[in-house]
Amino acid sequence: MRESDENVFCRRPTVPDRQASSLIGNCAMNDFTSARLPEDAAPGLIRSADSYPVLDAETQSFVDHAAEAGFPAERLREWANGDATDAIHAEEIALTAGAADPGFTIRIVRPPQAAPTPLPAVLFLPDGASFAGGQSDNRLARRIATDAEAAVVLVDYTSAPAACFQTQNEQAFAALVHLHEHARALNLDGGALVVAGEGTGGHLVATLALLVKARRGPRIALQIMLCPTLSASTAGASAARYAGGPSLTTQTTGMRARTRFPSDNLGETIAMPLNASYTDLEDLPPALIVTAENDVARDDGEAYARKLMLAGVRVSAVRCLGTIHDFTVLDGLADTPPTEAALRLACGTIRATLRGH
Repeated sequence: MRESDENVFCRRPTVPDRQASSLIGNCAMNDFTSARLPEDAAPGLIRSADSYPVLDAETQSFVDHAAEAGFPAERLREWANGDATDAIHAEEIALTAGAADPGFTIRIVRPPQAAPTPLPAVLFLPDGASFAGGQSDNRLARRIATDAEAAVVLVDYTSAPAACFQTQNEQAFAALVHLHEHARALNLDGGALVVAGEGTGGHLVATLALLVKARRGPRIALQIMLCPTLSASTAGASAARYAGGPSLTTQTTGMRARTRFPSDNLGETIAMPLNASYTDLEDLPPALIVTAENDVARDDGEAYARKLMLAGVRVSAVRCLGTIHDFTVLDGLADTPPTEAALRLACGTIRATLRGH
């Protein structure tokens, strides 16, 4: 057995002079290990975290485990959360986004021992490419509801490939309008709405903000994007470096883009927010964008943050070092320092925003 194969499941970083490095934006602090690229890494499979120079120790163990299992990168979230039993109590409401819409459901999760007064609301858009409404989203919804002291409204929109552009956009918009128009009946504060999303849900947050501006829809107080996948491009530095993982791959992003967007829609602003002009972006709601260092989607998320800044939008953008795409929703990474720091930041930002409304 090669030395590099020995005990990769639980191996801790072994660099003699282990370096401590803080995450950009005070996201967390972890130990990191130098690495080498395995020559026999199979294409399309999760590759050992030992292939990458900067990974949190718990994240390294998690990804090494997936690599040993030979699990395809595009199914990492399914594998990681397959045994989850984190059920939540939620009020379910069936909605449609028009006569041709197949229909979808929203689920309202309230914090424990919530006061009888109307709660501010966070419309949460999960990663709808494959796993909308999964158990990991339940855990995240409960965490946000508790820590942000708000009702979290999960949108179980029609996921790809059953729906393509722009079914999910319209369903997200319909959910926002419903919350605004029926806030009193739902015991919610319709004047204090936050929109948040993860992965492709982060993409939908960006497009929803643009739709609301174009249609003069309900006011959004804050938009939060966690590891957003904002384009189908593979030209960025992060896309090149992490093309094969350790989680989301360029092969997967390309497959998702082909599934969600007919080729003649890829140039549309509402399909790809990175194509938006500065005029399109002016006067959008304040934004919090969180990216993961080891993520093919990282550069697009940060490029969008810079573009929003140049358009005059208030933006907080944070890159969490030592972690991977989907880190806030992967059960195996729920207790890692980057996840804890990112969620504290998100929930704190929500609380601070909603106190002013």
